[in-house]
Amino acid sequence: MPGVEDFPDLIQLRDELGEVTGLFSDHGAWFGVTWGERANFEIHLRPAEAGARRALLHLGAPFRGRTVWADALEGDLLDGAHLRLGFVSPDALVVEVRHDREPRVGCDLPFSVVAAGEGRWLVVVAPEGGAVRDPDCLDANRTRWDEMFRRAFHGLRLAGEAAAELAVARAVTVLGWNRRAPRGDLAHHGVIPSPFAYPGYWAWDSWKHAHALATVEPWLAAEQLRAQFQRQDRDGQVPDTCMPQRSRDHWDNTKPPMAAWALEALWRQTEDRALLAELYPPCARQFVWWDRFRRRPGEALHAAGGVDRRTAMWDSGWDDSRRFEEAPLEKGPGGWRLFRLWQPDLNTWLLGEARILARLARVLDQDPAPFEADARRLEEGLRRLLDPDTGLWRDRLVEEDGSPGPFARLSSACWHPYWAGLGGEAEGRALLEALEDGRRFGTPLPFPALPRDDPGFDPDGYWNGAVWFDQAALAVAALERLETGAGEEPLRRLLSAAADHPNLYENYSPLTGAPAQGARPAAPQFSWTAAAILEMARGGPTPFA
Repeated sequence: MPGVEDFPDLIQLRDELGEVTGLFSDHGAWFGVTWGERANFEIHLRPAEAGARRALLHLGAPFRGRTVWADALEGDLLDGAHLRLGFVSPDALVVEVRHDREPRVGCDLPFSVVAAGEGRWLVVVAPEGGAVRDPDCLDANRTRWDEMFRRAFHGLRLAGEAAAELAVARAVTVLGWNRRAPRGDLAHHGVIPSPFAYPGYWAWDSWKHAHALATVEPWLAAEQLRAQFQRQDRDGQVPDTCMPQRSRDHWDNTKPPMAAWALEALWRQTEDRALLAELYPPCARQFVWWDRFRRRPGEALHAAGGVDRRTAMWDSGWDDSRRFEEAPLEKGPGGWRLFRLWQPDLNTWLLGEARILARLARVLDQDPAPFEADARRLEEGLRRLLDPDTGLWRDRLVEEDGSPGPFARLSSACWHPYWAGLGGEAEGRALLEALEDGRRFGTPLPFPALPRDDPGFDPDGYWNGAVWFDQAALAVAALERLETGAGEEPLRRLLSAAADHPNLYENYSPLTGAPAQGARPAAPQFSWTAAAILEMARGGPTPFA
């Protein structure tokens, strides 16, 4: 079973131009480390936040060679010293120095030097206080990381294939490096989307992280759900973002609900009834909120909404997509403004939540009937989004009287219902044709957000044509439902793209496979890409049929 030592230089910390592209962190620290240009190491304090600063750590001589591991940065200096840097708590890192004399340390932050035996020293750096005296702390940390690798590689579909194993190792590492400990107004651990752009927890991301982590780090999956639900209001809304400073949370929209999906994965893994009883009520309240504030009276399906057009797009998860260009925005329940547009993906996730909440209600000896009725309503409504001309699910405009209007744009939403178990042989054939067609979704790197033949397609255009691995993972899993083996080749292409670049990115060009570089360049070290890799490399993501 692969372990940490099988993957040297797993993530590149600086690119060829010297730009920081990877930030090593561990144990939930809110600061990170990269190779330094004017010192051995740079310590980045709260890098994604305004006013972030960098501190320098000198250890007496320049590097002669250096290696990035999942759990540590390691290198040899020109003076003969050997260094190993790792985190040992959320507020302290340690550099183990092996040399015949005490290291000459210079640092902009508080530090101490501890003798740890003949020829061995520990340099403890604690930006906000703290100390470490365990001389074996880094060895123990390697053991912890090896165990995470073991769980992640268990059941790997393409075991033994170098690209697949590298992608999975990188995915585990990104999720581990992006973990954050309780801080400020955040009382629970969680995983931030990226240390370069997202200094908090985003609801959509949190649900995906939790589902993927359920089999790798169940305790962290549960904490990720708690962290997001900590801010749930009395009506049941979960804010779009949860920040260390509660005043910076974003309440003008939310994100599609997927928390019960993650909770069921945790229940299957742990069979922890107390955990289920704790987290089931907020999942149920979130669904009820969506039913109350994102569905017009008398309609079967829900619609994305917000306080204006921009936040309504954010509500869908598709921040800048041309999917919404033709959709009117009108006043909805509770003063919210809703798109007159029904989306297959959003309503598929709501269908999944209803089905799961009904199943989990039985486990908790509660009445499943209300959620079963919601599931029937949503399943019936989703039939209206199946385009008879193409056999694919599509966005559909809604008339002012609430009746179905014309079909709108085709997007990666077209495979969500089939992945979830809707449709039959005919829909499967239509989907396979669209996914293999190079003019649509069968691009060199497969499964872009908008098909290639869409007039608004932009391969570097964020939600207008880039490949998002969470969407692609569902396509691979949908193809598996056909039982033809059609998912294996695109799975290899996706995992190869993840292995070809020195980090995991927010999204990728479907034409070149490179990280998207449009007006909103893809953020590096992106957690839901990592979560999607763990899912599809092990046969998922699991549907909720």
